[in-house]
Amino acid sequence: MLQPGQQIEDYSIVNLITSGGMGEIYLADETSIGRQVAMKVIRPEVIRYPNSEDARRMLQLFRREASAIARLNHPDILPLFRFGEATADGIPLMFMVMPYCEERSLTDWMYKHNRTTLTAQEAEPVVRQAAEALQYAHEQGIIHLDVKPSNFLVRYPTDDVRRLNVQLADFGVAKFTATSGMSQTVRGSLEAMPPEQWEGAPVYASDQYALAVMIYKLLTGRNPYVGTGFEQLWHQHRTAQAQPPSTVNAAIPRSVDDVLMRALAKNPQDRFPSMLAFADAYHQALQPKMESNMQSDRSNFTPVQQTLTVSENEARMGTSREIMLPSGERLSIFIPPGTFSGKVIPVERQGMPPVLVTVNVSQSMAPPPPPLLEKTQLAQPQGSNPQVQWNPGPGSNPQVQWNQGQGSNPQAQWNQVQGASAPTQWGPGQGPNAQGQWGQGQGTPPPAKPNRTRIFVLAGVAILIIIAAVIGIFAFTTVQHNQQVAATATAQNQTQVAQNNLNGTATQTAANAAATQAAVNATATAANTFPAVAGTYAGTITNTANAGKQFAMALNLQQNQQTLTGTCSIDTAPFTIQNGLVTLTGHVSFSVTIPGSGGSSATQVNFVGSQQSDGSLSGTWTSSTGGQGPWTATKS
Repeated sequence: MLQPGQQIEDYSIVNLITSGGMGEIYLADETSIGRQVAMKVIRPEVIRYPNSEDARRMLQLFRREASAIARLNHPDILPLFRFGEATADGIPLMFMVMPYCEERSLTDWMYKHNRTTLTAQEAEPVVRQAAEALQYAHEQGIIHLDVKPSNFLVRYPTDDVRRLNVQLADFGVAKFTATSGMSQTVRGSLEAMPPEQWEGAPVYASDQYALAVMIYKLLTGRNPYVGTGFEQLWHQHRTAQAQPPSTVNAAIPRSVDDVLMRALAKNPQDRFPSMLAFADAYHQALQPKMESNMQSDRSNFTPVQQTLTVSENEARMGTSREIMLPSGERLSIFIPPGTFSGKVIPVERQGMPPVLVTVNVSQSMAPPPPPLLEKTQLAQPQGSNPQVQWNPGPGSNPQVQWNQGQGSNPQAQWNQVQGASAPTQWGPGQGPNAQGQWGQGQGTPPPAKPNRTRIFVLAGVAILIIIAAVIGIFAFTTVQHNQQVAATATAQNQTQVAQNNLNGTATQTAANAAATQAAVNATATAANTFPAVAGTYAGTITNTANAGKQFAMALNLQQNQQTLTGTCSIDTAPFTIQNGLVTLTGHVSFSVTIPGSGGSSATQVNFVGSQQSDGSLSGTWTSSTGGQGPWTATKS
C-alpha cells in the first residue's frame, strides 16, 4: 500500500480512495501542472510474482482495461491520462492515471444526498448518458460487462439530480469482440449478469441487461434478483422472471415496466436492438404521462362558442369561411362537404381556449311549383286528355305533338289543312267544345285494350315453370345429401381401420423411442463428466479492503458430480461448505457462514474461482460485511 507523500514519477500520493480486486485507487497531485488526478495501481505482489497464474491473469486484465479506455473518446466515458510502469521504494508498479471526480460514483452521490431511489423522470438523464456511452463502446468493438452504479462517476458537483453528469469507468473485465483470447472465466457483478455472461458467452446486449438491472435498482431500491450465493443468483438469472418494478414502487409508470422487462429478457435476441433503442424506448415510455398533463391543462380553458350560417349549396359542396371572435381575432373555418345544420366544428388554439363553431344551414327560397292542370275528360273513346300520350301513328308522338296535318302543333294551333288558323279558333265540329270535349269523328282513337286472356295464359305458364324448378332443386339436394352421408360413413370406416393399424405401430414406436432415449441419456451422462476437484488444498486469502491483509486457508473438498461439500478453514477455524458447485468448464463456487460474536450478526463469505492447469484453485471472494479480494489454494 502506498503512503501519503510517496512520489511516483510526476505524481505525489495524497491518500487512498478505495481498493478493489486488482489494486488500489489513490488521489494524487500531478506536480508539474498542479492538478489532482486519480491513480489506479495494480497490487504489488502481482508485479513481484508475475509468473503465477493469478498474476498473469491480473496483468492481462489491467493492460486490457488501459487498452480499452485508450481506444475510447467520448464525453460520457472517463478518459485515460497515462499508463505506465514505475518503481516505488524498490517495488515495481503498474499504474493508470485518470481524472479525479470529487463526487466519486453514482452510488456515493446517492448516499451523500440521502437518496435511496430516483423517480422515473429523474433517472432518464442517467439512462441516456449510460446508453450513449455503452453504444459508443459497442461501436468500437468493446463490451463493458460490469455495468453498475459504482462504475459511473459523477463528473461535476451538483445537488440537482436532473443535472447529474455521469461517466462510465472501470473497463477491467471488458471484452474486445475482435479478439478471441478472452478467458472463459465468469467475471462481472453477479447481481447484474445476464444468462449468456454466466455461460462465458457475452454479447453486446449483455450490457443492456446489466443497465436495466441498474435502472431497476435506482427506481425501486433493490435488485430484480436477490440471492445469498453464486448458485442462487445463477439459477434466478437463468430461469426466474423478475417482478415488474411498479409492483415494488407503485409510482413507476406501467409503460416503464414494459421497457425494463424487455431489456431483462433471458434471450438476448428478445431485448432492444441497441443501447440507443433502449434509451429511446425509456424516453417514449414517459411521454403518455406528459401528454395527459397537457390535456389536463387544456381542460382548464372554457371553450368559445360561435355560430356560422352557410347556404344549402355551401353545406352540400363544402367551403371555407372566416369568422371574427369577440376578441377581434379572425379564424379560418373549413366546412366539410355534407355538413348538416347543428354540426359543431372544434378549432384548437395553442395555449388558448378552443373555439366550438356551430353550423346553421339556411333554407333557400325555392321557385313556386307549376300550376296544376285541369283534368280533361273524353266525350267519346276517340278523344284524349292532355295527360295521355298517344301511340305513334295518326295520333300524337311521346311529346304530345300531332303529326303534320293531323292534330295541333306545339303551340296548340291547328295547321291550315285540318284546323283553324290563328287566333286559335276552332271551326264547326273541328275542335273541343266548351268543356274540353272532342266532337265526334274528329279525335284520334285511344290505344287498343290489351288482350287479358293472353296475359293470364303467360302468367300460368310462368307459375308452372317456377314450380318445376323448385321440385328439381329439392330432388337434386336430396340426392347430394344421400351421397354425402354415404361418403362420410365410408370415410369413418376407413379412418377406424387406419387408427387400429396406427395404434399398433405407435405402441412399437414408443417402445423403440424409450429405448433410444435411455441410450441417449446414458451417453449424455457419460459425456458430462465434471472436473475432479475433490481433495485437500492449502493457500491464502487476501483482504484488499483491509490493506491487503492475508489469512491462511485450507480446503477439504468432497465431490459428487457437480456438487461440492466439505470444509473451508480460515486461520485454522473450520467452516462447513454451503452451496458448493463445480461446472463442466471447471468453475467452482461455494460459501461459508462465520458465526457472529458479542451480539453481532453472522458473516456470509462467497467464493468464486476456477481450476488451473496445475490442479490448483484460485479466484475472488466477497463477504456480507464488505470484505473482498483474491484467494488461491494448491492441492496437497
